[in-house]
Parts: sequence; C-alpha cells; structure tokens
Amino acid sequence: MMGDIYRSAHRVVVWLGTENVPFRRRGLLDTIRCATLDPNTNSNDNQLALRECMQQLARNTYWTRAWVLQEFVLGAQIELKLGCGSLQEDIFRQFWSCTNCVRIEPANDLAGEDATRMR
Repeated sequence: MMGDIYRSAHRVVVWLGTENVPFRRRGLLDTIRCATLDPNTNSNDNQLALRECMQQLARNTYWTRAWVLQEFVLGAQIELKLGCGSLQEDIFRQFWSCTNCVRIEPANDLAGEDATRMR
C-alpha cells in the first residue's frame, strides 16, 4: 500500500532526522549542495569534502528504516530533509555522480544497528 502511495506522489520528502552536530559549520545537506555546485568540484579539497559528506550521509541510521528506503527508491521526485537543511533530487544526483568512486560496504555502526559505511 505505501509503495503505491510513494509511486503516485508528485513529490516525496525523505526525512533523515535531526542534525545534532553541524557539519563544517553548516548543515550537511547545505555543505553537499555548495560542494556539488562549486565550479572546482574536481579539486582535491572539494573531492575530500564530498567524500566526507558521503560518509556522514551514509552513516545516518534513518537509512535502516524500510519506509525511508521506499520513499527514496519509489518517489518520482524526492527531496532529502535533515534537520533544517534540504536537498533537491537533481543536486543529490550530481553529488552522487561526483562521488561515484566511493566504495560502499555494510558495517555495524551506532549502537549495533546496521548502517552503511563508505570508504
């Protein structure tokens, strides 16, 4: 039933929880947006920032919740929300393509819950 709702929705907001610790003096999603849209995206410093962002995003325990994955995969147009920050799907796709060389592997993280860690 929920899968049908997510598929038929015009836009799905994927809530990833609150952001307790600001990332690099601003929110994680704001950092991702700025680093992705930076004209020097391929610079070494920016690539390190993007990888660090990917690691932080992947460690979010909300990814272990089935409905979050359904929202992310089945939504026609998604918007990620983390605390006060938000990230539109098109910028997330650019971010993902900038970090496509990052290897993903399962790991136990945060109180024994399964999460994803990137290297």
